[in-house]
Amino acid sequence: MATNTKYAANPALIFTCGIVALLPIIILCLLVTASRVRAQKTTKSPDCLDTAQSQGELNECAFGKASQADHELNQTYQAILQKYSDRAVFIDRLRKAQRAWLTFRDAQLEMMFPSGEGAGSVEPMCYGLYKAELTQQRSKELRQWLTGIEEGDVCCGSIKTPEELK
Repeated sequence: MATNTKYAANPALIFTCGIVALLPIIILCLLVTASRVRAQKTTKSPDCLDTAQSQGELNECAFGKASQADHELNQTYQAILQKYSDRAVFIDRLRKAQRAWLTFRDAQLEMMFPSGEGAGSVEPMCYGLYKAELTQQRSKELRQWLTGIEEGDVCCGSIKTPEELK
């Protein structure tokens, strides 16, 4: 039986032939993955700011975003009240801090968009979007009380560890 010494003597050639043989399979995998990613992107619902046809619709969209952010903040706040119900002093301070933050947010909005100095028909949209942004930032800040901080962080203050939150 004759062996093909051309391949046995050249390992680089064997490797190259192996890669070439696998190339169609690699290309097929890449195409399937790309089509799945594209399909996921197209099934995502469009943002109302992208689909609005008038300034009134843009304003409505912005206030919808602010309302959604308020709803998420309230859910986060209520969840913290539940998870920390065993810490009366913390709950009292959280309520005090949240009232102060709401006052700050409203003052920040008034500073940014003073009454009587309007920017025209876009101001309600800008106001709503800024309110949503500030509220989302606050939700993010509060969520750390729900996710917890790993044991050993000596500056965690009132934040429980993930184990305590279970």
